[in-house]
Amino acid sequence: MSDLSLADMRQAVCPLCATPFEARVWRIIDIDARPDLLPWLADGSYQRTYCPKCVGPGVAHTSSLLLIKTCEGSRRIAWFAPYAADRTNPTKVSQAVKTDQARLNRHAARRGAVPPEAEVLSTRLVDDMTDLAGPIEEAFDWELPWRLTDDTRTQIATFAATSTQAERRAIILAHPDLMRPRSVETLANMQDRDEPRLTAHIRDLLMLLAQVSRFGLSKALSNMQAEAAFWNHLQSLSRDDLQRLSALSVDDPDIETLHAIEARLATLIGHLSGPEHVLTRAFARIQVGEYWQSFLDTAP
Repeated sequence: MSDLSLADMRQAVCPLCATPFEARVWRIIDIDARPDLLPWLADGSYQRTYCPKCVGPGVAHTSSLLLIKTCEGSRRIAWFAPYAADRTNPTKVSQAVKTDQARLNRHAARRGAVPPEAEVLSTRLVDDMTDLAGPIEEAFDWELPWRLTDDTRTQIATFAATSTQAERRAIILAHPDLMRPRSVETLANMQDRDEPRLTAHIRDLLMLLAQVSRFGLSKALSNMQAEAAFWNHLQSLSRDDLQRLSALSVDDPDIETLHAIEARLATLIGHLSGPEHVLTRAFARIQVGEYWQSFLDTAP
């Protein structure tokens, strides 16, 4: 069976590093031939293309989409478009469907394939083209599978097992699909279900993916390296250092004392002053207190 999937290429600019690149926009997805795209249809990221230089948050385009699937032995079509296609003009919508279907037929003819049945199984205008899971299931009377392909799961396992920044950079650049919501969710679940031995890496990896989306790959790796150095330093602090830094060492402190403690802690984490480190700073304050409390609990 010939794959009738078809994508247009559009010019895009990365919102983080301003790198121009070609973004893929799916116009036709042949579900029978491209099961690898099902998780991205399910999580709404199928139209998102990532920057080849920094990965970043990616760029998504909105357009009508034809889906092809075998139903009861016949290849059928479902058509989806945003309400911007003009929900108040049925004639315009009908013409848009016919235009997309004619393109599909021409594409099939060029590939020497038999076009799907002429009747469109379902025509849907939707509020959000990233939220097609429900409409797809209704159109085909079929439960959209969410499970990642074995190839993507292998990439996630490889990524989770990396130990150097260079390895992580190479894997993310080669497999930007790791940034997609379903991949991130699968990675988060690995620590409990699939790969207990990787539990220690999961938090760092999830934080890295979040930072790549916000700051780009190079800045994210630099941030993570700085944070790792900070945590190593924090764990090497002496009892006296922790006592000076911890609010738990002060009984019922007044506001001036709290400000003094904050200033000492700020000095310690001064190299983590950017907005990207806000969670680390919060965790650090908690961790300092917990470390000091552990000294108190074990003191003779």
